[in-house]
Amino acid sequence: MNEPLCRRAFAGWIWAASAAALLSGCGESAPPVETDAGVGPTSCAAAGGRICEPLQSCGPGWITAPDTDRCCPEPCEAAGPTPIFVSIVSHNEDDVRYDRAYGSADQLVGMRDAILEIADLTAAEGASYDFQTDWRFLEALRTYETDADRAMTNGKTLLRYLAEDRGVSIEPHSHECATASPAALAAHPEYAGGCNYADVAALIESFGVTPEPVVGGFLVRPLEQASWERFWDPLPAMVHAGYLWQPALLWGGGSPMHTDDPLLTGVWRPAGHADFERDDPSRALPVIGGGAGCVADLAQAIEAGIAPAGKIYTVSLMVFELEIHQNPATLSSLRDRLVAMRPYVASGAVIYASLPEVRRRWVEAYGSEPHLYDLAAAGTCSAP
Repeated sequence: MNEPLCRRAFAGWIWAASAAALLSGCGESAPPVETDAGVGPTSCAAAGGRICEPLQSCGPGWITAPDTDRCCPEPCEAAGPTPIFVSIVSHNEDDVRYDRAYGSADQLVGMRDAILEIADLTAAEGASYDFQTDWRFLEALRTYETDADRAMTNGKTLLRYLAEDRGVSIEPHSHECATASPAALAAHPEYAGGCNYADVAALIESFGVTPEPVVGGFLVRPLEQASWERFWDPLPAMVHAGYLWQPALLWGGGSPMHTDDPLLTGVWRPAGHADFERDDPSRALPVIGGGAGCVADLAQAIEAGIAPAGKIYTVSLMVFELEIHQNPATLSSLRDRLVAMRPYVASGAVIYASLPEVRRRWVEAYGSEPHLYDLAAAGTCSAP
């Protein structure tokens, strides 16, 4: 196994019991827990503890750990509102709607500017930003981005600027060429035979950026179209020969055209296609529920005791760069939503976090305890 092609997928991630299973797919063994002889464990996790959030307390009292002063030997206790972790996620696609946007350097500048506007807005509000991109935008960026464009982003290509200078999480999103327009395939015939998530990850890496190991969208319904179990193992690219990509996190489980998406919040390890909503601790691939954008409704349900306190809750707010490029009012709508959340952020009821950060906090602060809350079944949120 080529080390950069597989192990690199785990860069920056916090290891838990799932590490052994993840690395086994790369033909490697998980690294042993390190301790200093005669000194003690080298981390809170190695000490058997959990790192508590600032608004959480520790009943038995904090234990000593070199990496934090908030290490608790038991589950952290809520000392304030049970927070909802909110992620801002953007997508671009490869279908016919994007033919004009990716057809010239002038049009690409508009898409590039839209992405930078999202980055500016989220930063101004103290929010995270997950940029999930499909292959076609990356190929257009490679074709049309100029030195003049890069001069506007500290001399760096857009992806490097977002990752290195703005702290944006760069993640693959893919319809695996199933929706690619004839114009897209005519311009890039190498994709005519199909593509997959590993190809998008390879393209991201070609810009000098390590893609976060997040599957940015997949089908759960109908059952016969679900195919996400393949992400349990390293995925070989179809176009970029020799490239392997090992995902470590699922996000965005839905349905074709989003007509029957499950309205779920939380983090758990789905057991399989037929048991997506059942946690299986033996599985190494957790999923983050999208929460259908229902921040206010969910916060009220938690405060009223309808949704159990002390569990992990997740909500993602979606935005599409093409819509911002074509209609600036779309950005104003996102701004209004973020402004409306300021009271929740101030009270601790909302914590902005990228998807990889949500996973890290789930491991550290919640001890990888699974939690799945069905918003539709509970009547908390009937629609996005």
